[in-house]
Amino acid sequence: MPSDQAAAGNTHGFGGVGDGMPDALRAAAVPLQAMQFRTATDAGPMLGTKYFLRATFLAWPFAGRVRIDDMEEARTLTASLIPLGPWPVIQLWLETRNEHVRIVTMESRHLFGLGNEFDVLDGLTREPLAVVRKPFAGDWLVYSPTGDLAAVVAKDHSGLGAAEFVVRVGGRPVASFTWSMPRARSADAAAEATVSAPVRRRRRMG
Repeated sequence: MPSDQAAAGNTHGFGGVGDGMPDALRAAAVPLQAMQFRTATDAGPMLGTKYFLRATFLAWPFAGRVRIDDMEEARTLTASLIPLGPWPVIQLWLETRNEHVRIVTMESRHLFGLGNEFDVLDGLTREPLAVVRKPFAGDWLVYSPTGDLAAVVAKDHSGLGAAEFVVRVGGRPVASFTWSMPRARSADAAAEATVSAPVRRRRRMG
């Protein structure tokens, strides 16, 4: 296991968390549309540590789109699943005033995403950033390109159609995100109403 400081450095490219927070405060004064993105790491200091995720459409592993709201920096990201690929590929986009920047790409190592193992690449340079694995019924494990465990993503609690996950480096929480699928719940409710309506009509007729 690397030290907390080294591990935090490994995760800085994913969202500006850990020991890079002073950089985030300095970068806050720079207009996002004026930044020139050369690598995904350039976006790191401009992002916060608390996120809200909502699936606008999700049919894993064939297609999907997730909106990601940065609750601290008031920025929006989008995770898009490239449709109908046998090896799922997720692209993470940062929305700016003037452009749509692909900052991270996640590529499944297995057919149809089986095995929950992904290579995380810089969306601009394709430089390896991490490997993400999820053992069966376990937490998400984030490894650095050198193979060291950099972070653990674990569910903290869930309820009312949402779940909160916490990212920890060396046991220390550095970021969190809340996952919600309101449209999926609405679709479930609509499906239930569609199925139950004929049953209610038959009961009234009987």
